[in-house]
Amino acid sequence: MEITVKGIKALERQLDPKLLRMSLRRSLDRTVTTAVKEASMAVRSVYNIKASRLKSYITVRKATVEDLEARITLRSKPIPLIEFGGSKYIAKRKGRKVYYGASAKVLKKERKKRYKGAFIATMGSHTGIYRRKGRGRFPVRELTVISATTMFRKYGVDKIEDVFERVFLERVMREYRYQIEKRGGK
Repeated sequence: MEITVKGIKALERQLDPKLLRMSLRRSLDRTVTTAVKEASMAVRSVYNIKASRLKSYITVRKATVEDLEARITLRSKPIPLIEFGGSKYIAKRKGRKVYYGASAKVLKKERKKRYKGAFIATMGSHTGIYRRKGRGRFPVRELTVISATTMFRKYGVDKIEDVFERVFLERVMREYRYQIEKRGGK
């Protein structure tokens, strides 16, 4: 997805180009940070995932004065089920507790879903919810749900575009005024 802001060429003709480029860079960086935060909040209003976990799937490349381009990159790898509040599921059978499997709540509006035969284990340095493929001990596969890319495509892209429309040009002018004041009104 590419967002193009209109009105920059007209500003370049009217204002000092060096100060404008610095203002554009700072404004772009701040707007991208705000856009990612608001998009993350929109995604987390639907999905049961912590902000820190979702943030680990997002990479932001900030703009430079030479290259006025900021980039938001999302990992397309599916997110492990354990990130959605995964826990052990224990059932009571004839008055005693029996280990039954694992459970997790992916969407906030749903109940926790039970995964019979699944178990929580630490393999290497990663803890996840796993399920055996056959009747034997191995192989096992980790249960995953949805990728951050898909979540943002459904609920976050509109927020990112909205933030750029609402905030960017106003922030450019504010940064430009700041640059002028910083230079002593020159």
